[in-house]
This record gives sequence, structure tokens and C-alpha cells, in this order.
Amino acid sequence: MPNLGTLDLASGVGGKIEKDHVLSAVDKYEKYHVCYGGQEEERKSNYTDMVNKYYDLVTSFYEYGWGESFHFAPRWKGESLKESIKRHEHFLALQLVLKPGQKVLDVGCGIGGPLREIARFSSTSVTGLNNNEYQISRGQALNRMAGLDHTCNFVKVKALETLGVAPKGSQRVQAFLEKAAEGLVAGGKKEIFTSMYFFLARKPDLPTQ
Repeated sequence: MPNLGTLDLASGVGGKIEKDHVLSAVDKYEKYHVCYGGQEEERKSNYTDMVNKYYDLVTSFYEYGWGESFHFAPRWKGESLKESIKRHEHFLALQLVLKPGQKVLDVGCGIGGPLREIARFSSTSVTGLNNNEYQISRGQALNRMAGLDHTCNFVKVKALETLGVAPKGSQRVQAFLEKAAEGLVAGGKKEIFTSMYFFLARKPDLPTQ
């Protein structure tokens, strides 16, 4: 007997796609790929549509099977998956030396599981950056349920550039990152890429005048 949470997730299958259009969306998504008869050029020219269809269709499945945080984490013996995910998010907050009242940007935030945990752990305000409208709407609902809607929020990619928060050209940088993602997939197939790594970078201080 499914619980209410399961029914809630089931109602979101398809994301922003109308329920009676889900099957045709699956067909179209599959045909972007060579193994289903798709053409590489068509996939590249419709990359945004392909990515959004993917996350519209799989987000509820991700949340049901993986939880609210769509990332990997080192797992200690005797530790549950949920505990390892939470511990890793605390580790990230500590590495960033976050302090109460600071503002944080989570790029590629999914439905916001990590940003909510980090906001609670460090008493910071976290903004999630995402290009998928369904994941944003789902994340906003989860923020409200967690009582974090006053300190955590979401913005869409293009929105940052349009509003002048991000510089012009940021959208083209996203295209670079999408190209890099294709390379990471190829690297994984050749077993030269790991699914998770961590590095800490700091912006250099301006020279003193």
C-alpha cells in the first residue's frame, strides 16, 4: 500500500509535461539517441529540450529511490546511504567555512536537498540554480515543507543573466559545461573518470594598493 509520500511523487511523474503527453515525450527523448535511431546533430541542436525532458521524466523516480539529494558520497561501514549523504553535505559546508548569515549559491541544485541541509547546518541563506522548471517547483514545495522558504530559494539559468545578476555570456558558459558533460560520459565509459570528486578553490585576494 503506497504511502502519501509515494502518491505525491507519483503525481509529479512527467514534471511539466501534461500527463497524456508523457508517453510521447518518452518516445521523443529516446529518439534523440543513436541507439533508438536518433541523429547526433538533432540531439545537439535540441540539447535544452532533451535535458529538460529527461529531468521532467526522471525526477520523481530519483526522489523516490535516492532521496532529495541527487549526489554521491563516500560511505563508511555501517553507515546508511542517507547518513553518508548528510555527512558529506556537512563536510562541504565545513570546507567552505560557512558562517551564519552568509549567502551561498548552489549551481545545478536538483530539487534542493543539499542546499536545505547546508542551510540548516550552517544557518546560511542558499539559492539554488537550475534550468528545469519542474525541479524548481518541486524544490520550492520542499522548502515550504521544511520551513526554509524564507532562507532558501531557486532561480532559473537564464534568469540570472537576464536580471543582470550573472554577466552576459553566462548562458554560453553553460553550453561549455554541457559539452564537458558529454566528455565526462565518454571518460566514464573508458573508466578514466570517477562519479564523484571534491576540490576547493578560492578566489585570490585583490593586491593591496
